[in-house]
Amino acid sequence: PFNAHFITTSYFGWPKLTAKIYKLDETDTIDLVSYGTMNMPITPGYHECTCDTWSLHGDIRKETFSYFLDSKPIMTSNDPVSKKPNYREFLVTKPGPKIHVNIEVMMKNFKNNQYNLSKI
Repeated sequence: PFNAHFITTSYFGWPKLTAKIYKLDETDTIDLVSYGTMNMPITPGYHECTCDTWSLHGDIRKETFSYFLDSKPIMTSNDPVSKKPNYREFLVTKPGPKIHVNIEVMMKNFKNNQYNLSKI
């Protein structure tokens, strides 16, 4: 469990949840398994959300190395995951495990600042 407080002045730039899943193998090496990102709910209340994750899929040479060396291709930057999601369409990926997230969203002062949640 974790608590997070976000402050925003508009719906643009609404928070996203970005996740990386790691595993600990038998040699105590930490390996990255997959990446995931999802938009946080924009309506107040309790939400049960699912974040789909994915991992990079290399060409035949990289996949052969991955098989024999028990390693996976990793990204050198998180930009395609969180800041530039349109670039993700150029990545070759395969699906990973799903993350189930329970989120409680509370809104404060949105009506005072003339935000209308009924139109969303």
